[in-house]
Amino acid sequence: MDVGDLEVHVPGDERVTRTVLNTFAVGAYPDLVARRERLESRLGKWAAAVVAAAQTLPGAEPLPVKGPLGERAVWSLFAGIDRYAPRGPAPVERTRLDDGILDVRAALAERRPSRTRVLARTVLDGVGSRLASRIPRTRAWLATAADEVDTLELELPAGTVVAHDGETLTLGEPASSGEGAPSDDARVRVRLALRPGALRVYAPAEQQPDPES
Repeated sequence: MDVGDLEVHVPGDERVTRTVLNTFAVGAYPDLVARRERLESRLGKWAAAVVAAAQTLPGAEPLPVKGPLGERAVWSLFAGIDRYAPRGPAPVERTRLDDGILDVRAALAERRPSRTRVLARTVLDGVGSRLASRIPRTRAWLATAADEVDTLELELPAGTVVAHDGETLTLGEPASSGEGAPSDDARVRVRLALRPGALRVYAPAEQQPDPES
């Protein structure tokens, strides 16, 4: 089973390391997941994801992120250990344990009305994935981005809350300018590296029938 090694380097502090078993996220995604899980039993996973996105995005704040997609403002950024489905910005389940990739999704906050476009991408689900892969103009309008990598390196503002596997980690304290306002220059380096096959999973062997019974 693949896992991820998460390293967080806050200037002036010791480096923090964590093991990621399933998911890593910043921005609105952790709140979206919490809302989706409360709705799943009544609506099912896909419908719950759509409703959760509609509830979460209006109150989301754009987060400046520097990473493999360049320097972007995002509503959320998700990285799954191995591939996740569906292919939109609100994935709900891991499809394999040994794909050997980090599945990176970002909901971009750079165009108006990007909240509506991200929600449309969530609703379209697989249809949106096919359109985005074939028609560049559609991909830009849907305000989402995706990548598959083995290592994800990000620079995030100090004070950002990172979520992984249901836990949270605050990346240092926001620096302030001379007037006490938050400084845009305070950045924290985050590195998530895939470790293929790092966790061996054991399961009971299938019980064989007793030939004498």
